[in-house]
Amino acid sequence: MRTTEKIRRTSLAAIGLAILVACAAACGQKAVTNEEAKPRTGAETQKEPEPVTLRVFNPNNYAEILWNDLWVAPMKKKFPHITLVNVKNEKGSTLKELVAAGNAPDLIQGSGAKYTFDLEQLGLLYDMAPMIKSQKFDLNRITPLAMEGLKPYFDNNKIYGLPITMNNTSLYYNKDIFDKFAVPYPKDGITYDEVYELAKRLTREEGGIQYRGFEFASAIQMQYNQLSLPLVRNDQAAFNTDGWKNWFNTMKRFYELEGMQGLKTNATDAFLKDKTLAMYSVTNIMSTLATSGLNWDMATMPTFAQAPKKGMQVFGPILYVSSTSKHKEEAFSIIAHFLSDEVQIQRARGGEPTVMKNADIKQQFGADRDYLKGKNVGAFLANDIAPSPEFVSKYDVIAAQQLDAAFWDVVNKKSDVNTAIRLAEENANKKIAEEKTK
Repeated sequence: MRTTEKIRRTSLAAIGLAILVACAAACGQKAVTNEEAKPRTGAETQKEPEPVTLRVFNPNNYAEILWNDLWVAPMKKKFPHITLVNVKNEKGSTLKELVAAGNAPDLIQGSGAKYTFDLEQLGLLYDMAPMIKSQKFDLNRITPLAMEGLKPYFDNNKIYGLPITMNNTSLYYNKDIFDKFAVPYPKDGITYDEVYELAKRLTREEGGIQYRGFEFASAIQMQYNQLSLPLVRNDQAAFNTDGWKNWFNTMKRFYELEGMQGLKTNATDAFLKDKTLAMYSVTNIMSTLATSGLNWDMATMPTFAQAPKKGMQVFGPILYVSSTSKHKEEAFSIIAHFLSDEVQIQRARGGEPTVMKNADIKQQFGADRDYLKGKNVGAFLANDIAPSPEFVSKYDVIAAQQLDAAFWDVVNKKSDVNTAIRLAEENANKKIAEEKTK
């Protein structure tokens, strides 16, 4: 009786299993076993990534609020397992000191393409090209001229860094001075010749106050000049050219106008504090202008007649993955997220010009900044990026310092253009030779 019952139960179980299998087959599904039917926890279906700390270095440092707004907040949302540490805020160490202590960062934000040479000297360059491919990052989304401008700084098609924003230059102007002297405001597409004509009408003394027509940030505009003139070639200064002489002659005339000699206040203070400078060509000072009390607006950066629509060369922040990092994949993921539409829109709306070619992102520049309402913000993005020179060098910064000093010798009538440039070449070559012996 027990044997018969056992056989009956076994047969019923077998029939039930057969029905289950048949049903699953008929439904196009796999038969589910008892083991497979067990509920799975989140840990079993997707393993949580291990916590990672990435150390970030920026030579110019960040105020705490900017560090949180631009780095921590947007990254934490995407990568909650990654903690970003601003190493510049730890002890104020230089990158060289960090490397010497065996404590190099994972991510480095360089101040312009020329920073590549500093990283090369410290052995921190790392080719990100394989990760760009493996993570399927689309380089074509970045403004082509920005990527082209980096090529002279990178060896054999390697990609050591990617730009994350542009550091454009505009022509800012004091509307009150223009109104006072009944001079029309500058318009987009203006050239240096046209700025000079305006400056002649605005450089004048009135009521015991000396007004200045136009000034510019000479050092940066030489180093990343709009004419793509090289500073160094084959480790020798390359100033004694018609190109640089033309640059000097175009720019020095603004200081030859009556009232522009012997100036005691620098251009920034004259524009923002004294409010006696009518036009100022410089990089992004919009947030400072917001609290200056100045009645201002902007036009496109003036251009040379032989280089229409050409702004500065690529000199905005570049992000690099350090060669010594133990978390290179995670570090590149941060860079890729920085260049996502989501983050680029956020930064653009906050007043950081996008490096992406997406016109919709560009149009949102400054949208979240009340102080930019009604301003001609499109002027900040209108000019094209000037190509980088065919020849770039780790000694460009040294050469630019000597050339800038030469320009001010000409302005202050200590030398003529030809002599100043010749002496600048000699001084730069001496400095370069000294640097090579270190």
